[in-house]
Amino acid sequence: DVQSLPMIERATTWADLPFVGIVLMVLCAAIICSYNMARNYHRELLRNFFRDKDRFAYADYSNSLLSSMLLIVCTIIIYGFFFTIVDSYFTPAITQSDYWWVLLIMIGVVVVWVVYQWLLLKATGYCANIGTTMPILVRSLFVSFVISGLLLYPIVVGLVFASQVLFTPLIYIGLCVVIISVLLFVARAIQLFLSGIDTACYLFLYLCTLEILPVLLLQKTTEMVVENVLN
Repeated sequence: DVQSLPMIERATTWADLPFVGIVLMVLCAAIICSYNMARNYHRELLRNFFRDKDRFAYADYSNSLLSSMLLIVCTIIIYGFFFTIVDSYFTPAITQSDYWWVLLIMIGVVVVWVVYQWLLLKATGYCANIGTTMPILVRSLFVSFVISGLLLYPIVVGLVFASQVLFTPLIYIGLCVVIISVLLFVARAIQLFLSGIDTACYLFLYLCTLEILPVLLLQKTTEMVVENVLN
């Protein structure tokens, strides 16, 4: 008898929201389809992640741009879901009716961060006259961002449908995934550009002024926007 089965008390009410399960299933299908559109290209990107130079074994990568854009869109939505759930975890005042608004804000924040990173790397490569090396770092950013998003997807599904016992560990596992992806990108930048004490100082100043500070400003702005929406 189905009615006699024990009910799982979930940590959040995300599973009760309409279309959440459908959105997660559509995301899974979109990730699989976009990867299969240019699987050889993505495999080569992953192999090249810690190489000094990109080496592509295939001359033809049709649909690679479309596939990459779809993966980026899926990753942005996954990050939006994750940060929304994290925000609701640390801010209990967020109610079920506010979830979609906060999700849209978080997706917008991730979009701003991605565009900022892309423009920043492009501008840095142009100003520093390192146009041949910077595209490698841009592709490394894409790889670390998408891989972390793919790892976050099962975590997001678990957070939506998990019980209270699993909820907190999943939150911190997801945060570790995000931190590790950032550290991998920083390690890639060090591998490509660190050649002495001078470049180490430049890299430190770059991280402090153009990476860490904007993230802190973006965090404060997001908190203000979310607070205004909730009020």
